[in-house]
Amino acid sequence: MNARTPQLRRHKTGVWFCRWGGRDHYFTKSKRDSQARYLESLKLWAEWRGERNTKRLPLITQSIAVVDVADLFLQAKALERGEATREYYRKHIKRFLLAYGPVRCDMIKAQHLQGLKEDMLRHGFAPKTVNHDLGAVKTMLRWAMDFDYMPIVRLEGVKKIPLGPPKVKAVPIEEIKNMAEQAPETMAPWLALNYLCLMRPSEVIRVARKEGEWIEDGIYEIENKVGRRTGMHRQVVFSDEALEWFALIEPRWSRLDSYSQAVRDFFGSGGPGRLRHSAATHLHRVGVARGDVDILLGHLPGRVSLTYAPIAWQPLRALAARLTLRSDAESHP
Repeated sequence: MNARTPQLRRHKTGVWFCRWGGRDHYFTKSKRDSQARYLESLKLWAEWRGERNTKRLPLITQSIAVVDVADLFLQAKALERGEATREYYRKHIKRFLLAYGPVRCDMIKAQHLQGLKEDMLRHGFAPKTVNHDLGAVKTMLRWAMDFDYMPIVRLEGVKKIPLGPPKVKAVPIEEIKNMAEQAPETMAPWLALNYLCLMRPSEVIRVARKEGEWIEDGIYEIENKVGRRTGMHRQVVFSDEALEWFALIEPRWSRLDSYSQAVRDFFGSGGPGRLRHSAATHLHRVGVARGDVDILLGHLPGRVSLTYAPIAWQPLRALAARLTLRSDAESHP
């Protein structure tokens, strides 16, 4: 802005003028007279430009290091999104800082981010972890560009790793039956209800501790449990077999000494959450509509109006009854 000397120009009306300071300065129609006034105007322009430059912020004479930018970035994230977000970014940018922390920001290029990606893969990091690190570092660098801590760098060429289809979480029904048979007597009813009622482990705990009420025969509403996706109170559908298992259950575990941890301690890796996924998968495989399974899971089916419509629980009980841990010749212990 006005870095060049303003030029003397002639308006279409014949008046000579020059432009500086965001406005036109007019002289006369006489070129000779206008040139004399133009030279005086240049002196005023030089004074104005000098005064304007003194009001400008001083330019950064030395580039800031990446590690210092990271500290500013983490402080900003803590103010914007809280400590949890700050810790997430701290965790996922630390490997980049170990390699390039002392480097000046204006020296960082896309190949440094690509180098981080290749180095993590070489050391056997999971693709999901690599993608989290790439995303966190890209966010930090773009934030630094927005605040002029570093020049614009194109990072689009550093691609995330395709993860492929998710792993199947379903457990075969034979394995679930074996879990119920091998589990201690106090744990077996919990595992059975976890599978037969498609409940989350925390919901099994709350039902076992009777934190709720029966709203209909076989329909139990958990107290103060509202679905994240629906806004509806979570209602669990019990089949006849599930009700028999419910009679055997004891409120043995609390949230501190959790049922999930007890299952992991007994069976090793994995937890009771996989039983819920298995039940949903098994119902899909026998032809149950996805919307019906979603209601049993406590999710919202495709129609939002279902939130306000009365739900026919009896047909859903019949669908839930298609899940069983019994074989043809035996019943539960």
